[in-house]
Amino acid sequence: MDHQHMTRRQLLALGAGGGLAALVALSPPAGAAPRVVGAAKAKGAMHIVAHPDDALLFLNPDQQRDIVSGRPVQIVYLTAGENTFDATYWQAREVGALAAAASLAGVANAWTPSIVPVNGFNLLVQQLTAKPTVTIVFMRLPDGNADGSGFPLSNNQSLQSLWTGTIAAMDAVDGSASYDKSGLIATLVALMAATRPLSIRTQDFINTFGGGDHSDHYAAGAFVQAANAAYVGSRRTLYAYMGYPASSQPVNVASRKYQAKTAAWLAYAPNDELVPQTIADANQSVYGSWLARQYQSGHIVS
Repeated sequence: MDHQHMTRRQLLALGAGGGLAALVALSPPAGAAPRVVGAAKAKGAMHIVAHPDDALLFLNPDQQRDIVSGRPVQIVYLTAGENTFDATYWQAREVGALAAAASLAGVANAWTPSIVPVNGFNLLVQQLTAKPTVTIVFMRLPDGNADGSGFPLSNNQSLQSLWTGTIAAMDAVDGSASYDKSGLIATLVALMAATRPLSIRTQDFINTFGGGDHSDHYAAGAFVQAANAAYVGSRRTLYAYMGYPASSQPVNVASRKYQAKTAAWLAYAPNDELVPQTIADANQSVYGSWLARQYQSGHIVS
C-alpha cells in the first residue's frame, strides 16, 4: 500500500518491537560475511511485493500459513515506499515490516542483518533470529506513485516506467544499486534459484496498469511473472493477489486468521505515521476492508 495526498506530520514514536534498536539493525555490520539466501535444498515460498505493507495487507493469511509451516519463506520488498518523504520515513516502514513478520511467526521481533551478493548487487537481507527460515530482502527502489508518474525526490522513477521502457534504469533510494529492466528480472531469478520456492506469491499480473490498483502493484506482478518465466527450477505455482480492488469483494478473512492479521497490522502501524493506528480507525477506512479480505486474481503452474 502506498499513501498519497497527505500532509507530513512529526514521525510517530516507534512502537513496541520497532524502536531504535530495530532501526539501527537495518544497517548491516561492517564486513558482514555473505551467506546463502534461503536453504539450497529446501523448497519454500517467496512473497514479492512493491511496498512494505503490501504483503501484510494483500497476501495474508496465506503469508502467515507459509511462515508458520517451517519451510523457508523469503519476503522481498521491491520499493522503499518513501512517497514524498526522506529516509526517516521509509526506514521506519522497514521496521514495521519486520515487526509484522515476527508477529505472524509468533516469535520475538529480533533480526540478524547481512549484505548478500545477488546477481552482482549487494542486497540487504534480514533473518528472523528465533525462526531463521524467515528472511526479508529490502531492495529499496523508489516509490512510483499510484499512477506510475513517480516523485520528484527520486527523479520521477517508477517500476512502471522501467517496465514499459520509459526509463532505462532505476536507482535505489539509498544509492546501493541501479537496475535496468533485464537486471531487475535477473536479480529476482537469482533469488528464486537460491530459495527454490514451491510457491511464489506476488501482486496482480492478470490485470494491468490503469485497472484500479496501484501502479507499483501491477508492475511488481509483471516483473515477478517475467522472472518466474525465466527461472528454470523445480515445479512451482505463481499466485497473483488483488490489491486495492479486493475491498469490493465479500469478507473472507475471519476468526483466528483475522486476529493474526490484525495483530500483525498493529505491530506494523506504529512505524508508519500515515496509516490507521487502531483497528477501530482502520475499520473507518479502506484499510479495514483490506484486513478483512484476501483474494487471488489468478495463478500459473510452472
